[in-house]
Amino acid sequence: MKALRALLAVPVVAVLMAFSTGTALADEDINISRAEAILTGKVQWDSYKRFTITTSKLRDNKCDGKSVSWDIYISTYIDKYNWWGKDRANTGGCGSETTWGAFSGEDTRGCGIWKITVYVYAAGSQKGYQQFSNPYGGPNC
Repeated sequence: MKALRALLAVPVVAVLMAFSTGTALADEDINISRAEAILTGKVQWDSYKRFTITTSKLRDNKCDGKSVSWDIYISTYIDKYNWWGKDRANTGGCGSETTWGAFSGEDTRGCGIWKITVYVYAAGSQKGYQQFSNPYGGPNC
């Protein structure tokens, strides 16, 4: 599955990933709570084609010696520009929490971002997800 996501990420050239300190126009809380892991954070929609995920935290709740991780899938209005974000793992074990700083993404070649899906994994399999729809509408092409 992870190898397939790597292949799907080829159009990343169309996407600019950078740190952002800009002010968001709309935002939504990330809160995926499962027996294995808890992910919290915030999705900020900056425009029809740009988002920022602010500081996020992933807690490993299961004492099984296996890591937990999360990633995002970006759905644009033009399917060929959809892409997977970077896999972020907490390898600290039972009860540990890992924090990531803010990162942004932008659809620089398409018509805008339609939605973001955030996935949580434990022991290599998907345990939960949450979707966020862009309030700025689209497509803008």
